[in-house]
Amino acid sequence: MKRLTSHVRRAAAGIAIAGTLTALPVALPLAQAHADGCGFKVEGVRTVYYHCDSRTNVWIHINFTTQTNEPDLCVPPGRTDIGHVFIVKNAWYAGQTCDKPGDIRWP
Repeated sequence: MKRLTSHVRRAAAGIAIAGTLTALPVALPLAQAHADGCGFKVEGVRTVYYHCDSRTNVWIHINFTTQTNEPDLCVPPGRTDIGHVFIVKNAWYAGQTCDKPGDIRWP
């Protein structure tokens, strides 16, 4: 029971900071993205977005588990780590290209 409590505390701490994206996303090569499919995926305890068009950067909309003011994130081609499954519920293409991967825009 003590071990479960520590996991719940860590999860709550992660959710408490979900209002900001604190690190730039990490993108992997496009070949890896194609091998794993395109779009939003859950990989263990991490959520990722695979952008499969090698010619553009795109805005994706991020849907958080406990937040209503949700950002768009500019991602490059390939695999981008978005965050922990306790914090990120979903992400999808927001319908526009962007210039600088890592940029965040708020509604």
